[in-house]
Amino acid sequence: MRITELTLLTNNISETTHFYHKLLNFEIADKNTNEVSFKAGSTKLIFKKTDYDNPVYHFTFNIPNNKYEEAFKIIDNSIGVISSVEDGTRIFEFANWNAKSFYFYDNNNNILECIARFDLDNQINHPFKNTDIQSVSEIGINVDDVHTEGQKIINEYNLDYFQKQKPREDFAVIGDDNGLLILGLNNRIWFPTNQRGEKHYTKIKFEVNGKISEVEYP
Repeated sequence: MRITELTLLTNNISETTHFYHKLLNFEIADKNTNEVSFKAGSTKLIFKKTDYDNPVYHFTFNIPNNKYEEAFKIIDNSIGVISSVEDGTRIFEFANWNAKSFYFYDNNNNILECIARFDLDNQINHPFKNTDIQSVSEIGINVDDVHTEGQKIINEYNLDYFQKQKPREDFAVIGDDNGLLILGLNNRIWFPTNQRGEKHYTKIKFEVNGKISEVEYP
């Protein structure tokens, strides 16, 4: 599965434009007073203006798996990598996923993640820069019933639970290393912060076996 387009909300188009264009160096695809979109690798990342007070999301970028240390240093120097609220850790290794990641906040306090997935063949042979971010590979979705929503997605879009993550009552992952829908029970805390997940408007376009589908939440 590949996430081709992700639409989220922001209450500040100007600051969001500055963060993603000036700090993350994403190319602006389109911009007006009510919406801005960026090229996040192969994903079109869209923010629409809302008057809602600070909607917060969690989403993830795939990075070349041989450039984790370089990416960490660049993001830490320009933006700041965040530490786990539990033990201060800033480098996170997920043995079951064969992956390694770090987290940081954007201007909206969205929880962003860069992840190196070692089962992908996505290495590069030049020094890392932010434009080497390859795609949005995960989006967190808060729901009232994880199992029911998970089964609905699986049945409707010919997907399956992520083989590396057993589904739980409050958390389930659907897709593969290229693209994952992260279902979290509403009000569940997003790792590695103390931020509780909330339901906010989210639109996801994704490709599975050449077919483009679209889902909207809540």
